[in-house]
Amino acid sequence: MKALVTGASRGIGRATAEALIARGDEIAVVGRDEEALIALAHSAPKQVTAIVGDVTRASERDAMVSRASDAMGGLDALICAAGIARHQPFVEANEDTLRQTFEVNAFAPFLLARDAARAMTAASTSGVIVFLTSTLVDRPAPSTAAYAASKGSLTALTRALALELAPDIRVAAVSPGLVDTAMARQLRLEPGEELPTGQALRARMGRQLEDMKALHPLGRLGTPSEVASAILYLLDASWSTGTVLTLDGGLSL
Repeated sequence: MKALVTGASRGIGRATAEALIARGDEIAVVGRDEEALIALAHSAPKQVTAIVGDVTRASERDAMVSRASDAMGGLDALICAAGIARHQPFVEANEDTLRQTFEVNAFAPFLLARDAARAMTAASTSGVIVFLTSTLVDRPAPSTAAYAASKGSLTALTRALALELAPDIRVAAVSPGLVDTAMARQLRLEPGEELPTGQALRARMGRQLEDMKALHPLGRLGTPSEVASAILYLLDASWSTGTVLTLDGGLSL
């Protein structure tokens, strides 16, 4: 399989890239952290093409699919794992935060999927597109309105594209609960609260992680590699399209 993975510098995107490498696939990886991408490429130089770029910059995003396809000699799959979360009480929400959240979480996947579908159609090849949405779409939490709304658009996009692009291109999504990534470890501050430092910061972060674990009946956060395994399942599930696969340790129950 020849796959393009966004958000591959760290977290779920990185774990997905590593899982694809481990099974022998050829991949192009996109991210803003050049050092992380170069290290990944050096780990498997015959399998990995590094594309340093920002999915929110049209001048960089517009060339990502073509660069990946040219480097690999085709494109079979797109995995959109780049994402951001900005926790902010709704009454304090500002336009800049809203635009930034939708640029990364919704607009970029939409436009990259369009470019990937065009490339696959032009080459007369079948393909698959996988998005990352969130259980916050169906199980909301305070201060996550912008994030949940942006991910909700991906849930709708998954189903719309699955219908429109069938039978040649399958489209699916993984909807994770809380996964132990840098994003999940962002400290949730109360309005007007100062960021603690030192031991106070570590203690507060520890309490926050324990509180998040307690929300899941299985008693822990997910891992990036577990979500990567779900993504690989959808890449190979040839009779599945329009699927939004929940992987959340029971959080939605």
